[in-house]
Amino acid sequence: MINSLILVAAGNGSRMQASLNKLLLSCAGHPLIYYTLRNVFQSRLLSELVIVTKPEEKPVFESIVDSIPHSIRVMFAPGGSDRAGSVRNGFHMISKKSDKVLVHDGARPLVTPALIDRTVEAAAKCGAAAPAVPVKD
Repeated sequence: MINSLILVAAGNGSRMQASLNKLLLSCAGHPLIYYTLRNVFQSRLLSELVIVTKPEEKPVFESIVDSIPHSIRVMFAPGGSDRAGSVRNGFHMISKKSDKVLVHDGARPLVTPALIDRTVEAAAKCGAAAPAVPVKD
């Protein structure tokens, strides 16, 4: 059984008025995407990861991926003209044998490995799942 995650990371930081992709901005000594990837790589149930990014940023993302120990297959897909296009490009890269596909926004680094795994388990049980966490004031 193959469980895949499409990580959308092709943004440009325009809403933040940043000069580069917000996922590459430094946060506590690492680019923001480092924390997202570290948590994704700790999932027990993921088999492969497709990172959707701008082609010109792929080498930077590859370097970050290489800096984090992991045992799942990592592939890259080019970003689309909008988020939906980026997700579509990610779907084209996943394994034909993939049983479940999760989609996650790379700018959400606090996703936990346990939440990822619970989402995979819920999708297996119910056919589809959307994770939610309680709102904190």
